[in-house]
Amino acid sequence: MTRAEKCEAILDNVRAVAVSGKTVSFTEDWSPYSMTVAVVGAHSHVGLWDEPEPGTPEAEKAWSHLVDQLHAQLIEHRGLSWAKS
Repeated sequence: MTRAEKCEAILDNVRAVAVSGKTVSFTEDWSPYSMTVAVVGAHSHVGLWDEPEPGTPEAEKAWSHLVDQLHAQLIEHRGLSWAKS
């Protein structure tokens, strides 16, 4: 699955959750390539702690890693556990 397809699936999932009346939020975490995801009173973390220089191959890899982890968490239901907030 391409990164664009994963992004589309993520957005479709977020839309479906929001339309169902549940709250979904994304907040900054440890670096520009990580975030806290909160859904219906539970939260989890995705992304990298590292902060590569923008415009470098490492930054591109970090972006792809963030998308991969977000897709795994929201679509494939695997990854870090969801902690109740």
